[in-house]
Amino acid sequence: MAHQNTSRHTWRLFGLVTVLSFLGVTLTAQQEDELQFIANRVSAVVGQPIRLTLQVPEADPARWETGNIPFPEGLSVVSGPNVRAASWADPDGRVRTGTQVTWSLTSRRPGFYTIPAFSLFQGGRRYRVAETVSSFVGPEEAGLRFPLNLNWVAPARVWVGQPFFLALQVRNLEFVPEPDSADLTLRQDAVISRLREGGDLRQYQIGPFQLLELSWSAWSVIPLRPGNLVVPPSTFTIAGVRKQSPEIVIPVMAVPFENPTGAVGNFTRAAQLESGPGEFELVVVQTVQGLGNLPVLKIPPPGTQGLTLINETEEQNFLPTPLGYEGSITKRFYLQKVEGENPFLVVPPFSFFDPIDQKLRTLPEIRLDPGIMKQDAPQERREDAWPEVEKIRSTIKLGLLEQPLAYLALAPGLVLFLVILFGTRVKRSTISPILGSLVMLGMAAFEADFDDRYQEAARLYQQDRTEECLDLLDKLMTEYPQYPLLGYPRALALSKLQRQAEALVEILRLEAAGIQHEGIDVLRAKLTATSPLMPSAKVLPIVNGDILYFVIVLCVNAGLIFLAFGLKKGSVFHLSASVTMALILIGGLGMYAMSGALSGERLAVIGPEAAALRRIPESSAEVWVALDKGTQVNIFGRANDHLRIKTADGMEGWVLRDEVLEVYRSR
Repeated sequence: MAHQNTSRHTWRLFGLVTVLSFLGVTLTAQQEDELQFIANRVSAVVGQPIRLTLQVPEADPARWETGNIPFPEGLSVVSGPNVRAASWADPDGRVRTGTQVTWSLTSRRPGFYTIPAFSLFQGGRRYRVAETVSSFVGPEEAGLRFPLNLNWVAPARVWVGQPFFLALQVRNLEFVPEPDSADLTLRQDAVISRLREGGDLRQYQIGPFQLLELSWSAWSVIPLRPGNLVVPPSTFTIAGVRKQSPEIVIPVMAVPFENPTGAVGNFTRAAQLESGPGEFELVVVQTVQGLGNLPVLKIPPPGTQGLTLINETEEQNFLPTPLGYEGSITKRFYLQKVEGENPFLVVPPFSFFDPIDQKLRTLPEIRLDPGIMKQDAPQERREDAWPEVEKIRSTIKLGLLEQPLAYLALAPGLVLFLVILFGTRVKRSTISPILGSLVMLGMAAFEADFDDRYQEAARLYQQDRTEECLDLLDKLMTEYPQYPLLGYPRALALSKLQRQAEALVEILRLEAAGIQHEGIDVLRAKLTATSPLMPSAKVLPIVNGDILYFVIVLCVNAGLIFLAFGLKKGSVFHLSASVTMALILIGGLGMYAMSGALSGERLAVIGPEAAALRRIPESSAEVWVALDKGTQVNIFGRANDHLRIKTADGMEGWVLRDEVLEVYRSR
């Protein structure tokens, strides 16, 4: 019986060993060893061969099985496979023997050719051959390793008069060459301006090679008639190599509206009347500024009665950008009075086509009063009046919540709490001197040296030391928030420094706070004459900070007194009253916090410079449209260092936080 059990266990052990041996052989046969092609060169000139060698260890050359190697289309085999026995040293120094197989390959057109990774079966073993990339260059590129690739970056279609960005990109560079001037020719009437040479560098990878893509040259182009704008093949010298760019065709569509100005883009317009020189009576000055086809738009002359147009001049101040020409055109129309007629003057409407919204927009006409004639005595322009210190101090906004000294009003409750809790009784003769001293101390600290410092700011302003004046006013506004009219002299200083957008922000803050002063309207009219800002948003109602301050003072003082009596006498009534005061205080703070969270959008303007509007909050994202300095926007979102804004025209997007000046906050 024992003998039978022993035989049974022996056979089971033998079967287990056999199965494991079979699995080991199978796994060994299925295991993939890594191989790779060895090239005699990275690249070759078109028509010349590249030799690729494959070294298969422990394989018998006589039993080599020619399989289907996935050579790409365009790559032809000149010779091979040539099979022979060979020995070689691995990177670790170990000598290996096996089969060496060689192919010679070539191509008749330049480019990159990739042999994808594939599996190879030889001698009962499976090998994995890694991906291989080879390059063929044209004869003119014999000094380079990789073929240069030229292509155009251009929109799919444009409108007549719409400036667009045209760039020549060069790919497959190993280094950044010195830029070389390149001329652009077009087969259609167009206005062309060169933007730059070189720039917009990007790195990418092809196989094991790190290569560069460079915007070689860029232009701003304005097509002047509908049809097809053709960029013919052109020859450029890049890194010492002459290369020809491909031909591209850009459809140009006619504007679907009657547009007498021919303006395409986004513009604002201002007009004013000046006294004319010499024999001229009046000069109408029209200024069109914005982003678009400024070199070719037309500014219509004013409509007149009793006046004759004598001459006109134009001053251009704009530069080409990737989004169009940005800047302004100022045109002056010189007029002379006709005897015996009553003069009448109107600047006609100005229309422009917005290619983004595909709408025709019209700025309304401007009526001017031709009352300033040559015979009238010229009036000297006076400097905007600097407000007196008494006027500044007479316009007080409490703003107590933000003033530390205002919390001295909590002292009575604290004093009474200590007297009631630790004294025998409340003595009015003891409390009155303490409270009086605290009040006098607070008033003295509250006044400080405001008058002297404000007069110093006025002196700096008159001496044209405007930057120093502005710094001093900023400090005064921080230390004395109860005097909001300080924003008016600050706006005067900003306007004097030609920082109109920031000056408008101060004016809007004053209007939002309900501050009245005769100079505010004058300065506002002066600023809006040269700015597109037309403020219309209203401040949403919120819980007033001064109301919250009085709630805090009342609840803290009353709560301390009730708490003292409750602790002293063990009165449930007084303890309940103190808890009620605490709950009222907590409720007031909660409502104030909620009002700030629900206060909604905030009014702001673009400034102090123009801003780039992007569809996503990324600085590297493509610029959708440029917003002029002074453009009114509403903020209703925030992400990292970007703000989500909406313009009066309904455009939404993201701009950098530093490019926006907020008019007021929720508090």
